[in-house]
Amino acid sequence: WLHRFESEALENLTARYFSHYKLKADTTFVSLEQFSHPLYLRLFCEVQNPERQVEKEVYVGEQDMFSVFDSYLDLANREMANRANKPSAGRILPKMIDDLAQRLWNDNARRLSFSEAVELFDGKTLASVDWNESVTKAALDAELVIARDVFAGEEGISFTFDLLGGYAVASVVSHADLRRFRRVTRVCFPEVTHQSCNQDCN
Repeated sequence: WLHRFESEALENLTARYFSHYKLKADTTFVSLEQFSHPLYLRLFCEVQNPERQVEKEVYVGEQDMFSVFDSYLDLANREMANRANKPSAGRILPKMIDDLAQRLWNDNARRLSFSEAVELFDGKTLASVDWNESVTKAALDAELVIARDVFAGEEGISFTFDLLGGYAVASVVSHADLRRFRRVTRVCFPEVTHQSCNQDCN
């Protein structure tokens, strides 16, 4: 479910997500194209009504993608801190994302090997880390931020969502060499448009 929704199914799938998250919205005259990426649709819904206790009215189109990312990362940081028994004020997850984005930027890479990621996040080797207490495990349990997968026979860690990965890289490199930034994001995060790059880097 990492692929874009087909246009004919988008309206029905959006309605199903909104119903599950108890979101009320008039989508008659707005474009649902922003929800064509299933992970973004879920991020949006999580941010708008994470508890799903009562119905909440939302206005589709008022939220830009990057503000949704920021809000979701704040939410995920609190949940991750609870899992790792650490104070949420420490902003553990944002630091991990920054560290991963910086490393991927430096290496012109899309993913880190699993062992490298554990050392980066926990400051310990894979052999010495207490996995159940590790921040790496807590971040993976957040599901929508980083993912553990196998590529070319090697287990690795990468951003779950290309647009989120591109946004994270843009945030850490800021006013760095823009031409190199565009080249790296085009290769590593193809869903990031030049327009998005310009918005983050200006």
